[in-house]
Amino acid sequence: MKMQMQKKKKRWLWIIPSAIIISIILIGGYSYLPLSKKQIRQSIAKIECKYCYALIENGKYIAFFNDINTDSVLVNLTYDEKVAIKTIEYTARWINKFQLLPWCNGRLLTRFSLKPKEEVVNFANQNLSYIIDKEKRLLAQKELDLKSEIAELEYYLSLHNVRDEGFNTISIFNAKIIADLDTIQKLSRIINAISNPSKIKVKYIPQYSVIYKGNSLRTKRLPCVMLADESQDNKQMIFQTANHNTPDGVRPLSRYQFRKYGNINASEILYQTHKEEKPVNGHGIFVSPNGDYYEGRWENGKRNGFGFSVSPHHGVRAGEWKDDVYLGERMIYTSERIYGIDISRYQHTVKVPIYYVDETGKRRKKEKNKIVHIEWNKLRITHLGNASKKTVDGPVDYPISFVYIKSTEGQSLRNAHYGYDYKMARRYGFHVGTYHYFSPLSSVKLQARFFLRNAVLRHGDLPPALDVEPTKAQIKKIGGKNMLLNRVVEWLKIVENHTGVKPVLYVNQEFVNNYLNDASYIKSHYQIWIARYGEYKPDVKLIYWQLCPDGRVSGIKGEVDINVFNGYRAQFDDFIANESIK
Repeated sequence: MKMQMQKKKKRWLWIIPSAIIISIILIGGYSYLPLSKKQIRQSIAKIECKYCYALIENGKYIAFFNDINTDSVLVNLTYDEKVAIKTIEYTARWINKFQLLPWCNGRLLTRFSLKPKEEVVNFANQNLSYIIDKEKRLLAQKELDLKSEIAELEYYLSLHNVRDEGFNTISIFNAKIIADLDTIQKLSRIINAISNPSKIKVKYIPQYSVIYKGNSLRTKRLPCVMLADESQDNKQMIFQTANHNTPDGVRPLSRYQFRKYGNINASEILYQTHKEEKPVNGHGIFVSPNGDYYEGRWENGKRNGFGFSVSPHHGVRAGEWKDDVYLGERMIYTSERIYGIDISRYQHTVKVPIYYVDETGKRRKKEKNKIVHIEWNKLRITHLGNASKKTVDGPVDYPISFVYIKSTEGQSLRNAHYGYDYKMARRYGFHVGTYHYFSPLSSVKLQARFFLRNAVLRHGDLPPALDVEPTKAQIKKIGGKNMLLNRVVEWLKIVENHTGVKPVLYVNQEFVNNYLNDASYIKSHYQIWIARYGEYKPDVKLIYWQLCPDGRVSGIKGEVDINVFNGYRAQFDDFIANESIK
């Protein structure tokens, strides 16, 4: 009996180690078994890293950013952490904790390096004084740029209404820019409050998630953490799900299997840093590197059709585009707009035929000028001319709201009909203005005095206007465009000082193209009245647009210059109240 017990004991002593050895062999062998494509697929996951950097003062986060560019500028600097967050994804594999045992415990292995993030932190901490000083200057410039854009947008909106194409879109964009300005101003206050950069520290703030599919076709997500102590050489990083559980349907790899099947270079997908590309077709938005914003129609990667552009470097350009070239705003002419005419002696003469018999006895015809009067009680615009295509909504039968009358030219020529026309225009309730035709070759002072002696400038009248239409020969003769511009400014100042209101400058499109860009003083101090007979509204800030020289007005025989005020009734009433002669 005793011997049997000893034999059984010896047998168990042999069986147990054998079982352990066999188990180790089986488990080890399992770890080295080849995997199917499905099993390899089930081992794949992604580590999503949402991160940003924080500026810390006295233990509190005061601002956030997500990178530092080559110019030492903090990228996406903001006071809102959510706005600064940047997302990167790394390819990862579910992996067992031990070399032989198939025990995952929710672990993943991926290859990437924290070194770039550490370099950003180190660089920022070492150069904070310089970086913060630069940010203060950049924020100040951004604030100026946004204020400039808002001024341009609100100027546009003040002169348009919902009937104008794109008005609502521009209104929405204006609200966005106002919100952006508020953000920049808040951020500026935070950054400008930093008086001692040495007390500021930079910290890297990551948030990790694992993205996987498992048995489901739906993508799933779990929070995870980096196991920094187990990561190797800052290149192979170990992560673990926050609950330490391995999800159902995934296939962890042994270390051998990872080396065999998981040796794939980690892909790093940088969201929010992709290169901005222009839309190809349809409606789209594009912001150029210099900050120009465009929203509108695209064809074959170019701006075509209606769209609007705005930037700190240029006013609002809302209208038609052709192959990236801005053509201009296509106005819709309705009875809601404010129309006017300008007249001179030509509206008092018509050519009439006269028949006579010459010395050979043949009957012949010639034309002779005949003096006619304007029928002031009948004035209404009936045709907008044929000089260009126009988009007209409804019949053309528009009331006239204002009349400009020529009084003088140079230093000695007077319009003989001026006094009578002025009196009649006032009698029939029109807003009246008086203009002078400028001679580049005559004395500016004598011209201004001549105009002021002969013009009637009464309370409530429109600002006086200077008509400047020099030839190239005249400009050359007086010494070039700078001399011309100086003479124009001199006349405007003399008349302004006498009347107390800023005169209006009347020029044509050629003058705008060749000279107005070099006349910053004129553009900033005086209203522009431009003659342009094309299809599109001039791309310049103006008060009146002379849109045709060949319009028709009931009560006037012959052709008449037709003008449109840049705005609607409310803006015109404000103009009369604020800019007319006091």
